[in-house]
Amino acid sequence: MLSAAVAALPFALPVAHLHGGEVTEGAIDEQIRHAITKLAHLHFPAAEPYADRVRQLGEESWRVHCCGAPGLDRLHAQATMSREALAERLELALGHPMMLATFHPETLAAADVPRQVGELAAALEALPGDLVITAPGADTAHQAR
Repeated sequence: MLSAAVAALPFALPVAHLHGGEVTEGAIDEQIRHAITKLAHLHFPAAEPYADRVRQLGEESWRVHCCGAPGLDRLHAQATMSREALAERLELALGHPMMLATFHPETLAAADVPRQVGELAAALEALPGDLVITAPGADTAHQAR
């Protein structure tokens, strides 16, 4: 998204920014989000504290419109899968608790990711039930084990 905002700059194309002002500690997302905020013309933060942060970055109040998180609206419209159907699809027994784990490493501490993965694995091993772990994203050090 940063590339798109930068590409729009020399052509004076208006940029609308969703979710500005949010905080992501330990991740490069923070700097990227703030850079997009400074390149954007209109701001649509999800909550009032984030709108305040966008204004604190020097953006004019009339350009900031708190609108909630549009992506969450899709959750209400999307059909949900029953626990039984999920267990069948994942080939898990229903008699056990099901747990889902997703790990996003601290992108500002990439050298420390193997330790973080180890701590997560140790904590998950102590829990009873069937564990479903999502594949890693494109985070820094996503290949760590």
